[in-house]
Amino acid sequence: VFRSAGQLHGCVLTNPWGCDNGLIEESMLKNSSEYPMLFLYEDGTVPDERKISSFAFRLHNLERKKVE
Repeated sequence: VFRSAGQLHGCVLTNPWGCDNGLIEESMLKNSSEYPMLFLYEDGTVPDERKISSFAFRLHNLERKKVE
């Protein structure tokens, strides 16, 4: 969860690869327009930092656009 000053900016949901609960969460939440979400499915390997960094960069840009 990316949060500052008590406001939620985005959320990262992680689940094991092929997890039914994770697939249900994604299908229910992926079209939510309240805040950006990143869904990660892990198989025991190191997470791809590029995906997480890209998501954080998008959140930073969204917040900057709101201020302008």
